[in-house]
Amino acid sequence: MNNPAIVVITYNRPISLKRLLGAIYNANYDHYSDIPLIISIDGGGSTEILEIANSFDWKYGQKKIIAHEKNLGLRRHVISCGNLTEESDAVIILEDDLFVSPYFYDFAVKATLFYKDEEKIAGISLNTYNINEYAWLPFIPLQNGYDVFFMQIPSSWGQVWTKKQWDSFIQYYNNAPVITNADKLPDAVKIWPETSWKKYFYKYIVDNDLFFVYPYVSNVKY
Repeated sequence: MNNPAIVVITYNRPISLKRLLGAIYNANYDHYSDIPLIISIDGGGSTEILEIANSFDWKYGQKKIIAHEKNLGLRRHVISCGNLTEESDAVIILEDDLFVSPYFYDFAVKATLFYKDEEKIAGISLNTYNINEYAWLPFIPLQNGYDVFFMQIPSSWGQVWTKKQWDSFIQYYNNAPVITNADKLPDAVKIWPETSWKKYFYKYIVDNDLFFVYPYVSNVKY
């Protein structure tokens, strides 16, 4: 596989974008080279965002800036970034309010290589899961003796998709799935707004009995 592309999703938070780009720049890329960095800017935001993206020096590979003319909104923006797997074997998706650990890239590469042929894996999370986001209570996964655990919950705080994983989802998504009360999803998910891409990925993994990989030790903070 080619090295996964780092894809930064941004809109109108210059301070957050600077912080994330700084953390990406200072991360550890030992033994890796030619790492693509793509900064995707939704339309209608501050011109400062484009200035920050243009001035950012990326010495580990090619930098590409996608400046959308129209405002896509979060759902369509994330979908467009997932579709960048057409250019890379895998993408690491990072929204601009995140902060990555120095070893996020090494984890992403090794986890992707390990699970790339597993048919039941729909994606890999960089972030551990320590809050039940439906009840807003602490969540502590049982230790299994390994580095990761699995859940039928999609990650939106730093995630990795291979081209194969994303192609499978987008084929499902393009058939315009409808979420109803009959779906085996948490009630809170069913009423998430239509701006949410995550609820459709949630339905996808439940309908197809798939899983997301979660690390016990997070590689991302938010």
